[in-house]
Amino acid sequence: MSSECNTSIFSNEILKEILFSVQNAVIVTDPKGIILESNAKVRDLFGYTSEGLNGKELSMLFTPEDQDYLYHNLLYLADQCEVYEDEIMLLRRNKARFFADVRLTSCRNEDNSLNFFSIIDIDKAKKMEKVFNQINYEDLVKLANGVAHEIRNPLVGIGGFLRKLYKSCVASVEDEEYYNHIHSNLKKIEGIVEKVEFFAGMPDPVLKKVRIQDIVDKVILEFQDRINNTECKIDIDVKPFELMADPIFLNRAMKILLENSLDACEKKPEITIRAFTEDNKCKILVKDNGRGISSDVLPYIFHPFFSTKTDGAGIDLSILKRIVENHQGRISVDSQKGKGTSFDIEIPMERRKKIRTNLLKNN
Repeated sequence: MSSECNTSIFSNEILKEILFSVQNAVIVTDPKGIILESNAKVRDLFGYTSEGLNGKELSMLFTPEDQDYLYHNLLYLADQCEVYEDEIMLLRRNKARFFADVRLTSCRNEDNSLNFFSIIDIDKAKKMEKVFNQINYEDLVKLANGVAHEIRNPLVGIGGFLRKLYKSCVASVEDEEYYNHIHSNLKKIEGIVEKVEFFAGMPDPVLKKVRIQDIVDKVILEFQDRINNTECKIDIDVKPFELMADPIFLNRAMKILLENSLDACEKKPEITIRAFTEDNKCKILVKDNGRGISSDVLPYIFHPFFSTKTDGAGIDLSILKRIVENHQGRISVDSQKGKGTSFDIEIPMERRKKIRTNLLKNN
């Protein structure tokens, strides 16, 4: 919808007066996206003064991944006199990202053309909404009980051996054994705490173009010694493609899958890794010929601190599930006792709206 405007409203004095009275952050640009004016709320939101923004391109407030399509599409919609309103990610002056509710309108007449961007910071609200949606009370209870249980056992052992060492003033081979036991338990505690912190406070994925082949190759290299020592046979078939994902999270997910398969295989381990695209989705399959999981416990393997391993913390598969879900994907598992386990993952190739991935004026 366009607005037929009288030329007089474009005077700087009246325009500034209007901007000053508006409670939202407002930026005014010309049709090419050059910033002409902004109000004081913009400084609070972005960290720029009006003088610092005037004459600059509005694109400086958009994230790198939205420079090619979303930014140009917004200018195109303004040129077509259409109103746009949606939640998008923007950049503050310190390059920190935040969620914003953006409304774009345009004002056109024969002599003048202006675009008006109204911006509301909804970052805190979005983060709180995500926390409430992802974590429920039962998960938190299981998390707390699991952490207490997992930390308590190593600490009991450490305390007992420390008392013995305290009574024994003369160094011996037995003392060395105690020290080694203490060290290994401390490492176990550190590992559990790190995983719990990651699981409970997992940040949002930072999406980039990722080659699955690179992820798989890197993970295989990290486990190469163990693969060689166990004479594990690995069948890898990864098709060449890219998807939008967080490379750090995806690397961690693949490490969890491979380590889980290696732990499950006792004799003549065989592991299959497949990755391909289908219906605009990335599909990843990791299958092993290990001991398998009985049907009575299979529904619980993604629960925090549930583990079928005698020395396992039971947090890795919970982390795996949360990584996949944070990428708006899904994970399923098929297993038979004594016949092996297969994990299937689906992740959308592209989760962004069309306005962020294609130029509208070319369609």
